[in-house]
Amino acid sequence: MRWFADLDQNFAAGEAEHPMLHHHLDHAEALAAALASMKGEGEQRQVADQAADDTERAQALRAQADFAEYAAGAKYELRRVRREIHAQGGFLPDLPATLADVDPDEGYERDTV
Repeated sequence: MRWFADLDQNFAAGEAEHPMLHHHLDHAEALAAALASMKGEGEQRQVADQAADDTERAQALRAQADFAEYAAGAKYELRRVRREIHAQGGFLPDLPATLADVDPDEGYERDTV
């Protein structure tokens, strides 16, 4: 509970804890990774668009591609965790609109805000 209330950022769920807690911790990590990677991808796209020369543009495009690859992996992990939460009868946390493609319409019941 302390972790969910943002009172203890160093919390580590032990083996004896309920497995759904682990799934939600995994969900939070995958969500943060996906959002950070997508942000980095967008920033590098802007750098490429504003590049002063071809070398700078090429470097930014490579970095953008790396961030896109990281984002794809994080989205894959997020999708996996969300399927596991759903399979175990848990409610799925809402996702930001930028990650709407993570849950294709699979009939998941989501929490509402």
